Amino acid sequence: MPVSAVEYAPETSTGVNGGDVTSTSRTYTIGKMVEVLVSVADNGAAGTLTISNSGTAQSWTQRAVTNTGNNCKLALWTCVMNATQAMTITVAGDGITAADSALYITVYTGQHLTDPVPAGKVTSGTGGNDVTQVITPTSAGSFLRFLVGDWNQANAIAAAANCTIVNSTNQAGHQTTALIHPTTQPRTDTSAFTIGSASDATSEVEAWIAFEV
Repeated sequence: MPVSAVEYAPETSTGVNGGDVTSTSRTYTIGKMVEVLVSVADNGAAGTLTISNSGTAQSWTQRAVTNTGNNCKLALWTCVMNATQAMTITVAGDGITAADSALYITVYTGQHLTDPVPAGKVTSGTGGNDVTQVITPTSAGSFLRFLVGDWNQANAIAAAANCTIVNSTNQAGHQTTALIHPTTQPRTDTSAFTIGSASDATSEVEAWIAFEV
């Protein structure tokens, strides 16, 4: 069956504990997959990122994380809910001074039961400008995802051809972030697809994570 998803607007934090961000309390249903993406404005300030939730603890799997100075720090976790409950989700960093962070949460129905985020379909990197990645879906009905964080805070991220910005943030003096996916989602076939940010007149310093669900 094709994957379906519910996107929530990004939640942000600022101030002296800016690398720690806690979501709104929501009710999540057993068997659904929760995807958490975070971009912290400064890799050096973020340090090691951890994830936790209120209520019954869930088993979170970190799928990707970046770790390069003079870039944003991005990370991706997923869990398949083992209980139906209302909970908040917190991503915390260490050594935080004045970094800002943006948290993106998506809930999926219909994900693959044993391999919902294939390791071979996850890529990440840092230091780019207008980055794209080619993903060949494992099967029709898959979702493709791309999170980008601009350390230069140029506020100029655009979506590549045939892609759409689902949600975005601009934290003045810190970072610009965007969650991008194909305009046609889920994918209707297994043809290779180019996902990412578009060429523009501004030079960004982009960290990114691209993957399939």
